[in-house]
This record gives sequence, C-alpha cells and structure tokens, in this order.
Amino acid sequence: MGTTEKIDGELVNCESSQDMFNGVKNIVSSVRRMHKQQNLSKKLISYSDTRVSGAYEMLIVFLNVFDELPTILEVKLLSIYSQIDKDLLHDICDFLFPFNTVLEILSDIKRPTLHRALPFKQFLVNKCNINDDDREGLKQLKSFLAQKLDEKWELTDEHLIATLIHPNLKHFQMCPHLKERAILLLKQEMIKIQGVISTRTSTTIHSSIIPSSTSSVPYSSSSTSTLINRSSSARKNLLLEIFYKKSAVPEKTSVEQELEKYLASTSVVQDEEQDDILLYWREHQELFPLIASIARDILAIPASNTSVERLFSSCKNTVTDKRTRLGTEKLNKLMFLQKNLDVLKKKFDVKSIETNNDQETKRKHDAIMLDDQSTSKKLKLLDTPINHQNNSEDIVNVPSEDDKETI
Repeated sequence: MGTTEKIDGELVNCESSQDMFNGVKNIVSSVRRMHKQQNLSKKLISYSDTRVSGAYEMLIVFLNVFDELPTILEVKLLSIYSQIDKDLLHDICDFLFPFNTVLEILSDIKRPTLHRALPFKQFLVNKCNINDDDREGLKQLKSFLAQKLDEKWELTDEHLIATLIHPNLKHFQMCPHLKERAILLLKQEMIKIQGVISTRTSTTIHSSIIPSSTSSVPYSSSSTSTLINRSSSARKNLLLEIFYKKSAVPEKTSVEQELEKYLASTSVVQDEEQDDILLYWREHQELFPLIASIARDILAIPASNTSVERLFSSCKNTVTDKRTRLGTEKLNKLMFLQKNLDVLKKKFDVKSIETNNDQETKRKHDAIMLDDQSTSKKLKLLDTPINHQNNSEDIVNVPSEDDKETI
C-alpha cells in the first residue's frame, strides 16, 4: 500500500486506507523527529519503501500505542490523529498480518521455499475475498490487492513442478485446476533427465566395446525348403487377418511407471513444521530416481530475492574504502563462506572459528588482564605500612643502620 494515486498508470482507488496511511505516516515522522517517543511503551517505526513489510510494521506499532499518543501530540498532530479511524486501522492490520507472515516464510534461507509459493499465493487471494460486514476502506484495499496478486505474482513452470514434487502438496488442494498442467511439466522434465542418463550410459558402453574383425558366414540352404516355409507363413498370416484380434495395450514407459507410482504413493513429510523436503528425497531417491534428480535442481531455486538482497548488503559491507581493490573471485569466495558458514562448520566438524569480533574481544580481555595486574602491583605497594615518625618515610620491617650493627 503506497501513498500515490496511481500505480503502473492505474488508479489505486483506496482513498480511505490511503488517507489513514498518510495520517499515520505524518504523525510517526513528526514524533520521531521531536524525540517524544521515549514517553511511549513502544518505539514508533518509520515507513520504508525498501522494506516490503514496511507499511505493516509501521501500522501495527502505531495501533499498539494508539491510546498513548494524545498525551505527546501537539495541536496540529492531534487534528490529524482525530481523523484516523481506529477500527479501520485494526481491520487493516488484521488483514495485512497474513501477508507479512507469508513474506517472512518465503524469505527463509535455511530451507527450500519454492514449493510454498503457489499454495501461499492462493491463500492470500482467498484472504482478499470481500465480506458483507467489511468496512468500505477494507473492501477497497482487498479489491486492489487481489488484482495486484493476479497481475504481479506470476507462477512459472518451476513453481508448479516444485509444488507437485512435495508429497504433502502434490494433490493441489488449493488450486486443483493446475494439477494436470503440473503433471505434464514434470513428465517432460523426467523424459529429459532420462534422455541425458541414457546418452551417458550408451557413450560409456560404446567406449568399452573393443572392435573385432568381421568374419563371413557361409550361406547354404535348400531352395525347396525355403519355398515351403514361405507358403506356410503366408497361409498363417492370411488366417490371422480374418479372425478377431485383441487390441494390444501399449506397455508403459519407465517414466510413466515412476510418475504414476509417485502420485499413488501415500508417503508424506511427517514433520510439517520443519518441512524437510530435502530429507524426504534423500530417503526416496532409489524409489523415484528421476523425480529425486529433478527435485535437487528445482528446490534449489529460492521463492524470493531476499537472500540476493542480503548478499548485496554483505558485499557493500565487505568492499569498503580500504578494500577497493578486492577481486571479484575473492569476493565471491567470501560471500560463499559467509552464507554457508554454519553448514561448513557441521560438515567439517569445526568447533569454533574466530571471527573479527572474537579477536577484538580477546584483545580487550588481554588488555584488561594487563591493567588488572598493573593495578594489583600498585595496590600491593600502597598496602605496605609506612613509618611517618620524625618526618621519616622509612618502611617498617626494613632494618636500619643501628639494627644492622646489632645483628
């Protein structure tokens, strides 16, 4: 939800929600600029165009402190505040909550997410259905977002295949009209994979065969027996033509057999919360080898570009003014290590890797220890009793010249 009247040349037609959004945005920016939000139970969040969920984050915090705001607002801001419909604000926050949740789930970089895109899109489309008791501002917003979901969120062939190769989603409960198309796409991919495997196998077999010299086989047969055999064969074929023949059922290919076997399988991912689809295909790769091979490629595609944006941010933090000559190859390696550090630790059983922060902490700790040792030495000297009699600063227990003679 933006603040412009047109998006992509089309009227937004969400006056009520846009007016409310603009009012909230003005109050938030003014309160933050005047440093008055320390009197609130929660800090207000400014709207950011670069964050997809920026509108929801600003509105939900504003709603939580809505009743606290009049005590810190000036007269001009109070006028804007009085025009905001709290009930409409509450309804819009409730409506936007599933959108924010879906964005967070699809931005997960620790597990595959592409298979979730199709059912989640349909879930959000269903949320945009208008109810009779909805306020006018909410109806306008639902209508607008439903249209944009249909226009902007395109579903590719990879989305359909990813949904089909998840055993819990392969029946397309959310959108059954797309199931047949997904099956056809998966079958085509399986045929491609099988062709590649067959080519590799035939090449390997051909290279292992040693050519041998051909030898001629002498031909000897009786012309009479040949004529008899031909006549008998022709008579047999003629009789077969006039009798009823049962139509031959074409034998199913290995691709069709594997696909049908998978679609009829009742195995599912047991822990739906963890949703470890990669583990499922590791366990079933011998039963469905072609589909498992496709799953490895398809499920590696992220559902959102969040991971790419994070890599851009990491690159910006890595290539600083002091590192302007850092090569692209080395930068790629650094980004790979940063992204896969946890995985590499587990794979190579590394217990601890010192980062720059760890080294800095260690240096600070060593410096503190040295200061403590120096301070303790000084305190030990100060704790030693001193004799101030006769303006003398001789340290007690140190023998004087007279004592030395006596000894």
